[in-house]
Amino acid sequence: MTVILVLLLSTLTILVGGNHTILPAVHAAGPSNILGFTCGYGYIDNVTGTTVSSRDGNGTILKQCNWAGDTDGDGSTTSAQTGADPLVTDPAPLSFGITCSAYPCTSPPGGGGVEVGIIITNLNDSITGFDLTVGYNSNILNAVVIDQQGLAFGTSSGVLPLAQTIDNVGGSVRVAQALLGTAAGVVGSDLVLFRIRFDVVGVGYSPLVIGGVDTLTHHAPSSNRSIPLPHTDVQGSFSTNTFFDTIVNGLAYPSTLDFNASWTYSLNMASPGITFTANAACKSCTGTLSYSWNWTTSEGIASQFVNLGQTMTLTTPLPKIARVTLLVKDQATPVPHNVTATRLLLGTKIYGPSTVATGSLNTWTGWWIGGFPPYTSVKWTLCPTRGSSTFEICNKPSIVVPTPTTVQNSTISGIGYNFTGLYQTSLQIVDNPPNWVSPGSTTLTTIASTTVSDFTLNVTGSNPAFTVSVSSNASSSDVGRSLTFSASTSYNSNYPTSAQAALFNDTFYFGDGSIATSLGTSSGPVNAIMHTYNGPGTYTVRVTVQEASSKAVTSISETSYLVVTVNSVPTASFSLSPSGPVGGASVTFTAAVTAGTSPYTYRWSFGDNSTGIGISATHTYSTPGSYNVTLTVTDASGVVTVYSHIVSVAAAPPQPPIYLYLGIGAAIAVIAAVSAVLILRRRKRSANPMSNLPSQN
Repeated sequence: MTVILVLLLSTLTILVGGNHTILPAVHAAGPSNILGFTCGYGYIDNVTGTTVSSRDGNGTILKQCNWAGDTDGDGSTTSAQTGADPLVTDPAPLSFGITCSAYPCTSPPGGGGVEVGIIITNLNDSITGFDLTVGYNSNILNAVVIDQQGLAFGTSSGVLPLAQTIDNVGGSVRVAQALLGTAAGVVGSDLVLFRIRFDVVGVGYSPLVIGGVDTLTHHAPSSNRSIPLPHTDVQGSFSTNTFFDTIVNGLAYPSTLDFNASWTYSLNMASPGITFTANAACKSCTGTLSYSWNWTTSEGIASQFVNLGQTMTLTTPLPKIARVTLLVKDQATPVPHNVTATRLLLGTKIYGPSTVATGSLNTWTGWWIGGFPPYTSVKWTLCPTRGSSTFEICNKPSIVVPTPTTVQNSTISGIGYNFTGLYQTSLQIVDNPPNWVSPGSTTLTTIASTTVSDFTLNVTGSNPAFTVSVSSNASSSDVGRSLTFSASTSYNSNYPTSAQAALFNDTFYFGDGSIATSLGTSSGPVNAIMHTYNGPGTYTVRVTVQEASSKAVTSISETSYLVVTVNSVPTASFSLSPSGPVGGASVTFTAAVTAGTSPYTYRWSFGDNSTGIGISATHTYSTPGSYNVTLTVTDASGVVTVYSHIVSVAAAPPQPPIYLYLGIGAAIAVIAAVSAVLILRRRKRSANPMSNLPSQN
């Protein structure tokens, strides 16, 4: 375990930075490196107009990829119902075990759907790893397979996968990988990083967007570490317009039908039952749109549609449901314009309490519908498996229903938890899938239809699996200045070591509507999470940390909060005393600052090559004149504010001559002497009363 952890952390360093010595020196990075999409199997070549039959097409970056519809030539090219290959598993047999040879298809067929590659062109350096997310419209495309066959980042002892996820609800695929002790790509060449095989589940347009962390790394010899490689993203798109407008409906290219169609479903297990809802629009269609459904269709076989309207609800007893097709038509004559949207159906849902307390025993029921029974796997995952510790996370970590089975429900009871946290429990159903033949190969590849119902369970109590703390480099900052945030985790000392994750997905909600995600370790994010606020206020930052390693199968998450204050940009001014300074006399300057983040530092320039520091500073001008006094204030966030003001210093008033002062002083002295004599005589008379009597002769 220790060796694995060291290897993992070392590889993270290779991918996102840190000292290491295992990579060879490579070329310095420059301004090139273009990252985008290359259209492969299942697309119409933009130049030749033919269907692309190779995984990577012509290896060039394209901004628009048009679906070919029929990829293996086994059906009519004038009917979407029999000629389209929308699913990766096409041609799909009516029952498991029947191969394509039972149908009028070429040998070997490549299956249906479409394949897109993520490629970097015009390389100016070899790369050591990447972390990329591809976004798409899940109403039009569903990702099925991440394909790296024959690529430099394919499965090998030198490649460490850090993340590989498909989210067909939100419409995203994330792949993160690092190379151990080597680098991929030759300067001046192109490099396909990975491919995505999609089912075409709707009609219309889907953007293909590179986003997420969006990081390529290369080796920097000067610092002996892997650092981000600058690159430019070229976003792409996917469209079914060419196939449906020109091939199915026979319109001249370019067409303006602009048809869009997709459908969703919801499970109503009280019956049990299922409700389908169609969503369609057409810019240039004729009349109103009509909706028909078929839920037993197979590729290459004409579908028997039932006109049940835009919303269709099926209840017990349910027909066999595996592959559902929506047919949408307008009112054009003599032939209506039409499109179809097809997808495999396999859904499940869990019913039961969403919040439980530690120590309590609980019951849940799962239902599922669709797929190809008998099902090959029905598995509940409730918590990580118990480790060597005497403490268990829950008393029934995993429950497997005996298979094969055609039953479509399962009830579990007596489930108790010992540690609190937000658990991602799940019920996984795997059906009995048809076979798909790889392009350029006669090897049958089984692609199982799998559905997982994730059930978020909040286990409450006073015994957390782990705790989370969030911190920043400062508790307050200014508008326009970045703050750095970090989240750290600490496992309960009694939580089994064998179930503890080394990696976490950190999601930061900054309180202003902005969100950032990062791969983290127990001590914090691998990359610094920085955020800049554009307005003043008090913001509550929330971080959700979720386990990301494979042994933490229920991906427990915890949340922490932090309050930060964002101040307006500071403004400064100053006052002086006396307000009318004169040459040769001292004057005191006092600074005043509003907004910003305290404490502040103050620097003064008095305009006569003299300087000072502090909120107050005293200065004496030797000569009168006009002086440009500048106050520079730097707040605790590093924001510098400068305020300047012209101060006029007057000449000192003229002084009287010195003899005037001497004369005045002498006069004062004479007056004082005379006054003293008079006072003395008066006192003598008062002391001798006889002296006041008249004399007698």
